[in-house]
Amino acid sequence: IHTIEHLFATMARNSGLKDHVIYFGPMGCRTGFYFLLRSAPHEQAIALIQEIIKGIAEYEGDIPGTAAAECGNYLEHNLSLAKEYAKGYYEVIRAWEPENLKYQA
Repeated sequence: IHTIEHLFATMARNSGLKDHVIYFGPMGCRTGFYFLLRSAPHEQAIALIQEIIKGIAEYEGDIPGTAAAECGNYLEHNLSLAKEYAKGYYEVIRAWEPENLKYQA
């Protein structure tokens, strides 16, 4: 979860929607994430999520912001597990459309 947080937040803040990004981070229960955007169409938000999750699944390199001075839980990172989770999640969201964002009553 922690590695996904660092990678997703960094990729979102460097994306074409960077000026719309308010926040990305884990839920307190650590069972999911919050991703908050300002004034971004749902189609663009979904496309960005798909792009970033696929990017995490394929990521190679250093995890940004993991120095002890930058991250209070720097020992908690696991890139291989983050990539595995991202691959599975990408399979769920790869065909998402705005209708998938609507809650069923």
